[in-house]
Amino acid sequence: MKICFVFSGELKYRQRMFKQIRALQEAGAECSLIHGWSEAAMPDYSEYAFRVTPYRVIFEKSKILTIATVLKFNFFAAKVIAAEAPDAVVCCGLSNALGGAIAKRNAKSVKFVFDSNELTLEMLSGVKKLVFGRFQWFALKHADVVMHAERHRLEYFEQRYPSRANSFLLENLPYYRECCPERPSETRRFVYFGLLIPDRHIEELIEAFAGLRDDGITLDIIGFGEKKYEQVLQRLCDENPRRNVRILPPVAASRVHENLAEYDVGFAFYQNTNLNNYYCAPTKIYDYIQMGMPVISNDFPGVVDIVEKNNAGVCISSVTPENIRDAITRIVDHRIANNITPSLRRRYSWESQCAAYLRIFGIG
Repeated sequence: MKICFVFSGELKYRQRMFKQIRALQEAGAECSLIHGWSEAAMPDYSEYAFRVTPYRVIFEKSKILTIATVLKFNFFAAKVIAAEAPDAVVCCGLSNALGGAIAKRNAKSVKFVFDSNELTLEMLSGVKKLVFGRFQWFALKHADVVMHAERHRLEYFEQRYPSRANSFLLENLPYYRECCPERPSETRRFVYFGLLIPDRHIEELIEAFAGLRDDGITLDIIGFGEKKYEQVLQRLCDENPRRNVRILPPVAASRVHENLAEYDVGFAFYQNTNLNNYYCAPTKIYDYIQMGMPVISNDFPGVVDIVEKNNAGVCISSVTPENIRDAITRIVDHRIANNITPSLRRRYSWESQCAAYLRIFGIG
């Protein structure tokens, strides 16, 4: 079986797509990728175990030019798909779905899988929402399967954008780790891992730790963002009389789990600025749980399903320093880390959904 993936953007961060390709290859499928590369220099494709057809894309500041770039890439992808004649096409994200839809229109035997992943239209406005709305309509008209990364997103999408396509839930889960790090008896080491941007409540985190009475509890903030905002956060750390918060450099994706082994509890906060955020597909939370770490996060529907319903952490309704401190106390006093069992980690592992994913393509 030949399966062609279509994606534009920075390739090295596409763990969701890499897991799909690896699963298909291990099942005997031949996989290829049409990649619209936007990096400063063309990626070194030799490090990937699949064939890549590259196409240079430059995402412009102008909305009109950006839309034109997306259109050109999708028409290029459709031509490549027609020439390669794969059995199935997987388009990763709405901006790449047009090529798969055109290919399906022209060759009915091709299985077209639209990996929606995000609720893209709910994050757009104006001209871009209007144009990409038409892209999505055309994609749904021809798609055989639409994949979503979170259950509430899937349910919303089915109601808001009904189509003949089958819906499939493919969560952003990590691989199962047979050996989970041994944790100390006391919960002391907290971590925030991710983007350093204002809407992730990092300032509230620093203030919360500055007000802790227990000097033995520490927080490391690991990630990257704009230099000006990083300087704001560093100043808050310098002004913290407890000196219990550090800002550390980002860690390569390949070393995330190795790095998390040094910590006991993870933070993951989001702002309810749109439905895509409200129905977040929390990759970091899955990573924390896979490493045996309780989680402190928002009380958004999907997060509550994962964290509180499994007693794997604490969800707070309002992200304030006081509520963060209360959540820390609950995590420590109730020894919530003991609830992160091997069965829970297996449930939130890629392996738990891999067989169902392969059946989309008639494998297994």
